[in-house]
Amino acid sequence: MTNKEPQNNTQEQDTQEQKIISATKKVFGEENYINVFYEPEDNFVLIKAKGKDLLSSSMSAKGMLKSIKDTLYEIREIPDLNVDFNIVYTMVNSAGDTSDDIVIKATYKNETRNSINWDEYVLYEDMPKIADEWWAHTAIETALKE
Repeated sequence: MTNKEPQNNTQEQDTQEQKIISATKKVFGEENYINVFYEPEDNFVLIKAKGKDLLSSSMSAKGMLKSIKDTLYEIREIPDLNVDFNIVYTMVNSAGDTSDDIVIKATYKNETRNSINWDEYVLYEDMPKIADEWWAHTAIETALKE
């Protein structure tokens, strides 16, 4: 029996990790998926993805919030999971050089995830308020206000 228990636990962890990866790819798109770091012993996942480049900076920023919300929805049934997001976006500096930088960092602890009422419509605009920790680049904050 002791041999089966760890194997089943490992299989369950692999299945959960696959669900997280699939959800991330589904929401952000295969081309914007960067990686998922899943640490089942700590009930922690870090999702790193690139924000979609939409018609305007405002639409792109709002799209990032919607993608965070949609990903949380897709993985809502995975129990005991603290979720962090690092959203990357191509930024242009004053000299015209581009780089892919983290523009949003968000933390949703398990208790917070469990408190979201998915039976009602959850507004993507509320994702920063719902988060346990939230940081956004000033360019994103400005774009969200447009």
